[in-house]
Amino acid sequence: MKLNKLARRAARFWRIQAGAVSVETVIIFPILLWGYAAMFIYWDAFKSKGINLKATYTIADMLAREEGTDPIDANFIDGMNTVFNYLIRSDDGNDVRVSFVDYVSDPDDPDADPEMVLCWSHATGDYEGHTDISEIEDRLPMMPGGDKMIVVETRMTWTPPFDFTLEPVLDTRDMTNLVFVSPRWAPRLDWDDNGDGVADSTDCD
Repeated sequence: MKLNKLARRAARFWRIQAGAVSVETVIIFPILLWGYAAMFIYWDAFKSKGINLKATYTIADMLAREEGTDPIDANFIDGMNTVFNYLIRSDDGNDVRVSFVDYVSDPDDPDADPEMVLCWSHATGDYEGHTDISEIEDRLPMMPGGDKMIVVETRMTWTPPFDFTLEPVLDTRDMTNLVFVSPRWAPRLDWDDNGDGVADSTDCD
């Protein structure tokens, strides 16, 4: 008898729909909120990546348009970093590294690929200038002997706009880009390591 009564109550409870919407809302709303926040974080990450890349191209184009009458120095690269911070609208953990590469042909073997030579490299902030071409050689295109290349690398620290992350997918991270361009007006881009306005001697002389 008790079992039958319990079964009837269970069946009646199963048929009752009052409050179902409230219960479903409590269950679904946090998932919807999390999904909306996730989409916004992904959108912000892709937007920041695009802005970073465009700013890197802008810095490279500015360097390519240098007339070459005066060598650039550390203060000039710091200025490029300031421009980069302005373009990406952030000044937290952003660095710029500029390198100049020369393609040298072997006069004894004209059919051989030109050798890449790192003329100079300078960086800002926590970045360090390259000391050997092997550090970036595999990321650069092969070009004819005698050509020059300006290599610009940037790093931007991106932080999610909300106080939670989608670990391990989208947490705080460094967004980096590498852009290379040939000088437009000058045959080369000289470097002044002492800030005295005189170009220093390099392996590309």
